[in-house]
Amino acid sequence: MARRKKTALQKIIGDFSVSGMLLHPAALFVGFNLLLFVTAIWAWGKYQHQIVPRTETGLTYDKLRINPPPAWIPEGKQQLADAVYNRRDPQTVSIFEPNLVGNTANSLKTFGWIRDIRKIEKSRDGMTVELDYRTPLAVVELNSQTQPNWKGPNLIPVDHQSCVLPQNARTAENPEKPLPRIYLFRPIGNTSQLLTWTRWPEDRVQLATSISNVLASDWHAMGLYRVVSWRHPEFPDTAMEPFELWTREGENATRVFWGNPPGHEAANEAKWQQKIVALREYVEKNGPLNTTGDRIIDLRSGNAVRTQRAAAAPKSRPELTIK
Repeated sequence: MARRKKTALQKIIGDFSVSGMLLHPAALFVGFNLLLFVTAIWAWGKYQHQIVPRTETGLTYDKLRINPPPAWIPEGKQQLADAVYNRRDPQTVSIFEPNLVGNTANSLKTFGWIRDIRKIEKSRDGMTVELDYRTPLAVVELNSQTQPNWKGPNLIPVDHQSCVLPQNARTAENPEKPLPRIYLFRPIGNTSQLLTWTRWPEDRVQLATSISNVLASDWHAMGLYRVVSWRHPEFPDTAMEPFELWTREGENATRVFWGNPPGHEAANEAKWQQKIVALREYVEKNGPLNTTGDRIIDLRSGNAVRTQRAAAAPKSRPELTIK
């Protein structure tokens, strides 16, 4: 009886042996290089300072470059250094430590006042760290009218992401150019959740912050002072109550009907970029809004339209006043 021919796979399996594979020249070459690589890493970690002087490998203060934090952050420089050195002697921290960048990034992420890590790079010359810090954009006004029985600070600073900042963040405020104020006429609800370095827990503040953000470069030149909302906390997205921009003189002076916040515009409403252009043109022609007297300007169409005060005033507003 004729034998059946072996398939190619059967031939390979038939010729296979563990010892043959391990002693194959290609396997020996790969194994030798892997062993050499592991040994080199171990030897460098243990004897690097004998191979290269410690003065060249140590990440000393003069080799650490970090863009300075805002002055209002207490002990900010020291905290950043601690994140890099992990409370070790700088002379014992090597630039060539394999986990140095990763460990530094993980430590920096624990600081609430750091908004983002732009770059961490190391080289023979040292390490460069570029960070984005949280900075105050506006202040939320709180009092017994907006929050019954409120006993805390009257002005709570927030950043561009409506993140709550500590009170000393306001030391960065220029008295001649005060931070935009955010005022909510309806009670703002539970403020026990106002935790530093976390986002303000109510949508109306977040929406008002986004308006302050897109107007930041024009705010003082336009003579503005407050972003005001009459919306109920239960209906923060209702388009029936437009956000308003006020001058320091308050409700009886010039007011601007902004409408909905950026990215939340209604179908028939102009985008925020059009509103800014229209308001700039109006201010260029008529002067800053805090010098134009008693008038109402509606931006919702994308044009700065003068509106009669009686017709523009929303109905059923609570009798609340601010100074």
